[in-house]
Amino acid sequence: EMTVSSGTYVRSLVRDLGAALGCGATLATLRRTAIGPLSVEAAIPPPERGLRDWRPSEMVTLSQLPLALPEQILESAESIDSARAGRSLPRPKELENEGFIALRRSSGELLAIAECDAERLQPRVVVDPA
Repeated sequence: EMTVSSGTYVRSLVRDLGAALGCGATLATLRRTAIGPLSVEAAIPPPERGLRDWRPSEMVTLSQLPLALPEQILESAESIDSARAGRSLPRPKELENEGFIALRRSSGELLAIAECDAERLQPRVVVDPA
C-alpha cells in the first residue's frame, strides 16, 4: 500500500525495487483508492439496471467537487456570459499567482476552469452551458 503524489509510476517503482533486490518484481494488481479528497469509500456503486436508475441526491455535482485551485467569483452578468462562452476575461488585480483557477458564480456554482496569465483569465473547461 502506497500513498504517492501524482506523476508517481508505481509499476516502475516496483520494477526498480525488484532490480535492486536482484530478484525482479512486478505487480499482480494495482488499484487507486483515492485521488485527493475523493475516495473509493465515498463512491456510490453504479446502478444495476443502468444510468437512469441513479438518484441525483446521491451524486456529487461539479460545483461540489473539492478543487485544489484558487477561485475567482464572477458577479457581473457580462463576466459570467463571457466565461460561459469561453471568452477571456481581464485578470483581476487581486489574483496573486498564475496557473489554473476555478471561476464560480457568487452562489458557489462552478462555471469554468480557466488558465490565468499576467493579463487574462482564459476559460479552458466550461461546465456551465446554461
